[in-house]
Amino acid sequence: MDIEKSGRLIYEERKKLGLTQKELAEKIGVTDKAVSKWEKGRGFPDVSLLKPLSKILNVSVTELIDGERTENNTLEVSDKTIIETFGQRKLLLNTVSVIITVIGAAMLFFPLLLTAVGYIAILFLFLGGALIALGTIIRGRKFIMCAEKLRLNFLYLPLALSALIAAIFLEALPDSFLMRFAAPPDSGVEAFYESCSYFDPLPMSYGNWTPMLTALTSCASAAMLVVSVILTLFKKTIKKLSKISLVCTATSLFFSITAVFIFSNRSASAELGIALLLTVSLILQINNQRA
Repeated sequence: MDIEKSGRLIYEERKKLGLTQKELAEKIGVTDKAVSKWEKGRGFPDVSLLKPLSKILNVSVTELIDGERTENNTLEVSDKTIIETFGQRKLLLNTVSVIITVIGAAMLFFPLLLTAVGYIAILFLFLGGALIALGTIIRGRKFIMCAEKLRLNFLYLPLALSALIAAIFLEALPDSFLMRFAAPPDSGVEAFYESCSYFDPLPMSYGNWTPMLTALTSCASAAMLVVSVILTLFKKTIKKLSKISLVCTATSLFFSITAVFIFSNRSASAELGIALLLTVSLILQINNQRA
């Protein structure tokens, strides 16, 4: 879809009918500035406006999106399919937007809830703000149309990779995981904790493999995403590679949740952040598969 061509068609058909931008805007319940943006190729009507606009201009929805007149006996069926498709995409993007925004808002509050300080707090605040901004952009009325024109779906993999890299960074911190040890009977405390990295073999020596498995599957997923991004730059794709990466990310998320809620009753400041980043990466990879 080329919104500049669509804009020219709207302009030409409006002129044929002798309507001003203001008159057309009043007929469909928008402002004349919105019509002006459509005609200049700076925007596109919302999916809810496609059918009434096409009726006023005496064109089909298919022609409106293609930006040119065509002779096709199946346009009515095509129009219905297009409207349903855009409606489904809008619902999906709104759902993803809400999820990403909620995760971003949660990350802003994590430094306060978990008393995180220094670079961990800064990372949480930066990623939280970035996710809220991304959620707001996705929720924008023109996002679907702009994504069609600019092919913004290519951003899914780099964003998913960025979230994975941030998760691996947190996993590598020396105090990213708390290992629980039973205290001696005469110590007066129930348990004591030892800080370690997800890459540290210490938990493994006590039968807790989940931190190491989280780290290894995260790295494996990141490596495959790097290859996928490079291949995308050369306009090549290996679907199996991205699917394996998605499975690795889901597995890493499972291990990270297991590490937090089963093997430790007390979380380090980075543990929930790792789970959140893996969740974000997983959502982005799922959207890339659907794109």
